[in-house]
Amino acid sequence: MELFRLIIEDVRRGVQQRDATRLLMLAMLSELSASPPSVALPVSALTALAERGKDYVRLNFASPISSGDIAKALECSPGYLRRAFHEIYGCSPSDYLVGMRLHNARELLIRTRLSVRGISGLCGFETPSYFTRVFKHNQGMTPREYRILHSLSFTVSGL
Repeated sequence: MELFRLIIEDVRRGVQQRDATRLLMLAMLSELSASPPSVALPVSALTALAERGKDYVRLNFASPISSGDIAKALECSPGYLRRAFHEIYGCSPSDYLVGMRLHNARELLIRTRLSVRGISGLCGFETPSYFTRVFKHNQGMTPREYRILHSLSFTVSGL
């Protein structure tokens, strides 16, 4: 439902309907591909909490949330959530959140013509400058450089 609201807002702001539809489809496919098929295994309390946290992040990464907000939503302490994430995923809830935001930003940079400012907002970054700083730290290049590099490689590989 949140995705539909974002698309409607984009259309009102002048984003072409075609780009809005592609964005919706990309977000839906991203959510589907991010979740591996379920396997019936015994689940520890830490595993269950980490999985609930991961699901919460996947559904809310575009909102201004923090690891404290995640813990509050899951009704646990931030320390216990941090322990669960470290044990199950090898990272903190904040790192997982940023990783999810960056993953979606990379997809949008390659597959849409949305501005870097627009992508930063859709992916939950507070400001475009913060998005650019985090992106460059993680990818070794700015979002614009990433888009150019990957659009060139997509064009060349598409021949």
